[in-house]
Amino acid sequence: MTITPFPQRKILFVSNGGICRAPMAAGILHGLIREQGRAHTIAITTAAISGIHVGKTADSLAIEASATRGCDIRDFRVHRVEPQDLLATEVLATDKIVLAALRNLAPHGLGDRPQLLTRYSGMGLVDIVDPYGGTVADYRSELDLIEASCKGLAAALLRRR
Repeated sequence: MTITPFPQRKILFVSNGGICRAPMAAGILHGLIREQGRAHTIAITTAAISGIHVGKTADSLAIEASATRGCDIRDFRVHRVEPQDLLATEVLATDKIVLAALRNLAPHGLGDRPQLLTRYSGMGLVDIVDPYGGTVADYRSELDLIEASCKGLAAALLRRR
């Protein structure tokens, strides 16, 4: 099988189940990129390490928390990450466990492509804690770190034009 790169810059956010952190990050980044008039140049997508939620939409509390930031993430559907997904321009994991799984899945020579989303936060934190099963306040708390990380990512992407 030949794997070919994507024709445009593509950002892939990956979390464990794909219904909380990854779609929240995608929604935040999409809004930031849209504000800069660059939404047409960057494809933003999500995936999950686990296959438990494949085909489902974002968690209702993730949708609610994201809406408070002006993000509509109702249309994101979970798909399980595949090796070809790791050809994206940026492959961003929400925590160390997801990062390790992505690096194990990566095609030969691409093991370093997956990175932690929080590398862009400037806050020195590593993991975005999975809020699944928590309260809307838990989702909003993790959304603060996601938003800080996505602001740093958006700035980096705009510098790289």
